[in-house]
Amino acid sequence: MRAYDSPYLADWFVISLRWVALLGLVISLALGGALLTPSNLLLAGLVVWNIALAVLAVLNRRLQYHRQVSLAVDILLTAIFFWLQGGPAGPAFWAPVIPLFSASLYFDLRGALITALILALLETGLTVLPPGRQALLLPAVVISAGTLLLGVGLGVISQGATRGLRQAREETLEQQRRKQRVDNERLHAIYNLTSTLTGTLNYQRVLDSVLD
Repeated sequence: MRAYDSPYLADWFVISLRWVALLGLVISLALGGALLTPSNLLLAGLVVWNIALAVLAVLNRRLQYHRQVSLAVDILLTAIFFWLQGGPAGPAFWAPVIPLFSASLYFDLRGALITALILALLETGLTVLPPGRQALLLPAVVISAGTLLLGVGLGVISQGATRGLRQAREETLEQQRRKQRVDNERLHAIYNLTSTLTGTLNYQRVLDSVLD
């Protein structure tokens, strides 16, 4: 685990969106009458995971391969949750949106596309492999297609936003560098003037230095 001097905005965005998604899952399960089922204990695991990441963000600390680990855990937990709560027939079939948030914010369009493809395969596979769920193949395909489209959309949005933030940061850094150069030139001029004043009694040279 490593400590950093400044927070990572992407981490805070991911944590915030994960809270929103978790709240949506709770509401979906409550409306579907499935909030208190034992399988939804995994939802508590997602809450604990997000709390742990929030604590790390507050402390400006990150795990080794933080983004990859965060995304892998999101994919694993949401895939299991998707399967336990009934797949496409469950009230929280849209749970895989959580890793899509992480992938798009951490890895832009390419990461979102790869993650969406993995999730689409998991959604279809976890639906048709268990016995008795073959009738849900069509809904699973529809949900998988929606996952792919959502991954593309989130990736494009995230990539555009990241490019804009990066450009704004570069402009801010360039302004700071220009200001630093001006300050350095002023300090250099003051140093030369001081050196001239202390090193000569020739008033003409002193006046020329002041004018410079």
